[in-house]
Amino acid sequence: MTNENSIFFRGTGTSPYIYVATKGNENKYIGSAYEANNYSDLEALSNEFNVDIDFQKSKLGYPGKFAPSGHDAGRTHWPYENLHTFLTSIYDCCKQTDSKYMIILEEDVFLLKYISIIKKHTFGIAIVPNNNTFPDRLTQFVMSVGGNIQSNGYGACGGAIINTHDFIKGYDIVMEPLKVEFDSISKYTHLVGWSDMMIQVIIMCSGGKVVVNNQLVEPWMQQKGWIDYSWKEYEIVNYLKEISLL
Repeated sequence: MTNENSIFFRGTGTSPYIYVATKGNENKYIGSAYEANNYSDLEALSNEFNVDIDFQKSKLGYPGKFAPSGHDAGRTHWPYENLHTFLTSIYDCCKQTDSKYMIILEEDVFLLKYISIIKKHTFGIAIVPNNNTFPDRLTQFVMSVGGNIQSNGYGACGGAIINTHDFIKGYDIVMEPLKVEFDSISKYTHLVGWSDMMIQVIIMCSGGKVVVNNQLVEPWMQQKGWIDYSWKEYEIVNYLKEISLL
């Protein structure tokens, strides 16, 4: 799937991530991905290209227990260290790109059509339709750093789209006070240690606008009558566990 400025690559195997190559303002190398059968293959690549082999030192794991998927990490939420690692990885990606927007992709997110919301609106984050209640304690935190408290619930799940400039700004504002207040906030809401909440909090703390992307859906929404058409008619589907349904 292609458009004038981007190419969308679908992966293979048990984790078919989608990779997006977007044309920038200048030609530059920002990274590669390789699949190796064993460590010696990585060593050969390292020697050929004169680069070091680095490892992800932190194994983040799932934030906590999520009944619909059966995930149970044996905790209620990520500790601050895991959250910091996760948010920093997004921050680093935002710093490396000259794209205005970035989509949060997970192994069960699929792009079915061209994403229209980035042409229609200017926003800080485009979240999934939801009936979630944004916690009062996190509203207080956003207010304390001068952020935007208009939330539209919360739903920065896979398929959410972030404004890279707003994320960088919010991260720079938030991370120090969040480190100080994390344990205190977690006594009121465990969502302070969940990715689908805290990506949105970062944007809100930057003053970025939160909009709902009605073209981001999940298959269960069709079953529950949340959406008018088959989920296949929408632009982005999240939480699709049966790849054969595509």
